[in-house]
Amino acid sequence: MHSSNEFSNRESVLAAVTQNGLALYYASEALKADPGVVRAAVTQNGLALEYADKKLKDDEDVVRAAVTQNGRALQFASEALKANKDVVRAAVTQNGRALQFADKKLQADEDVVLAAVTQNGSALGFASEALKANEDVVLAAVTQSGWALRFADKELQANEGVVRAAVTQSGDALQYADKALKANKEVVLAAVTQNGRALEFASASLKADPGFVLAAVTQNGDALEYAVTPLKANKEVVLAAVAQNASALRFASASLKADPEVVLAAVAQNASALRFADKKLQANDAFILEAVAKNGSALEYADKALQDDPKFVLAAVAQNASALYCANKLLKANPEFVLAAVAQNGSALEYASEPLKANEGVVLAAVRQNASALRFASEPLQADKAFILEAVAQNASALRFASEPLQADKAFILEAVRQNASALRFASEALQADKAFILEAVAQNGSALRFASESLKDDASFFWHILNIPNSKCNDKSRKNYINQYLLKETIKTLLGAGLTIASGLLLSCLIALPLPALVILIAATVIGAIYTFKKVAEHSHGFFKAQAESSTSEFKNTKTS
Repeated sequence: MHSSNEFSNRESVLAAVTQNGLALYYASEALKADPGVVRAAVTQNGLALEYADKKLKDDEDVVRAAVTQNGRALQFASEALKANKDVVRAAVTQNGRALQFADKKLQADEDVVLAAVTQNGSALGFASEALKANEDVVLAAVTQSGWALRFADKELQANEGVVRAAVTQSGDALQYADKALKANKEVVLAAVTQNGRALEFASASLKADPGFVLAAVTQNGDALEYAVTPLKANKEVVLAAVAQNASALRFASASLKADPEVVLAAVAQNASALRFADKKLQANDAFILEAVAKNGSALEYADKALQDDPKFVLAAVAQNASALYCANKLLKANPEFVLAAVAQNGSALEYASEPLKANEGVVLAAVRQNASALRFASEPLQADKAFILEAVAQNASALRFASEPLQADKAFILEAVRQNASALRFASEALQADKAFILEAVAQNGSALRFASESLKDDASFFWHILNIPNSKCNDKSRKNYINQYLLKETIKTLLGAGLTIASGLLLSCLIALPLPALVILIAATVIGAIYTFKKVAEHSHGFFKAQAESSTSEFKNTKTS
């Protein structure tokens, strides 16, 4: 609870209204009359002007600050300021609809109304009748919001230029156009091109025009609803409609709802369109097989008997794993059926019965097809070492979905890496940065080096350990690449360091007049340090590359002999 003293404390209230202007509501009457406090409040939230003292609602500076922040604050200004052109212009520039709070004279002021409708076209509704008949004002309004046409004078609703501007911005504005313009091809084409459903407001003759209806349904398939009955049976028109919005099939003629080509086009766009197809087609074996091949989810809308048929479910699952969701409980619990399903799409495991999610054979088959299927396996299987090792042997990515304790288990990860180096990619971050562990992993499988943490790869002692591993234990391309990259980086760093030291020495000599002998000694020391570093790196790398060459030569001789 705030104390009454706090609401009377100027510093406390000033801090409060600076954060939330509406906090002025709680201030004492004296502070509501304080220009500094009120100005701070309305600057943060213009609507705080409602709680200001009456005198400050008549203060031009305070009110201007309020309406600049929120034009609707004009409603709380004094009558005198509601008639102040500068104040009202500031308000409608921020929010055009603030025009409703302006004095009647300013609602008839062309400059003010133009500013208002330019910000929000619907402000035209608050303009004087004379300005609603002003072409410049109405054109500015409908250009900002086509719907403003409903406030325009009848003569301007029959003005082709004005109506064209309105429907170009919002096709539905056609409903407010004069009847003659609803039959104007250019105007209606502009409307349906912006919003196909504007066809609803076109003349009967244009609703029967194939070209116009085609343009409308191409923009919005649901515009088919407003076409004349014969065009709802026009295959070209309906195909265009369902290609844009599959649910437009519900407006097609009965004959086209039974047309396989039309329904397949709709299903390809959205499987749920099948629910609008003819019942016979929903139960047609050949058609449903073709439909689920295009979109497996279509099975949900097929005849119930087909949803219970393994042949149709498998065909659907092959295209979309979630189609197994539509199968009955018996199929979802049938091991042979689910095995066949996950073999086609591993992710179908998500919809198998709980016992089968704990079935090793089923889960392995799913993982073999899609490693991510392991995330749908039972928790005990995700934590079973022997099973996960078997899964990793099928697909290394499966380790990604193993339990966290397994991903951090050193012995387990080493065994997984022995089978597949890529398994290290899904080990815990701590293990990927564990030097001893990574060295052991690399000794088992050189390719594991690719998945060591970057910080570890930049560690000098780690590099020397990798360099000194005998080729007989690790002769892998990943190791060669790592050594080459590390040597290149160290060479560049050494050169940059030497160059920087020499440059610093030269600069230092210029600043403090360093004697020439001292400068020579400094540069010589830097060069010697660089040479020593190169020599050390070269000795180790020479031994490495010599061993590589001997290994390659030996392999070549053995191959030649054999």
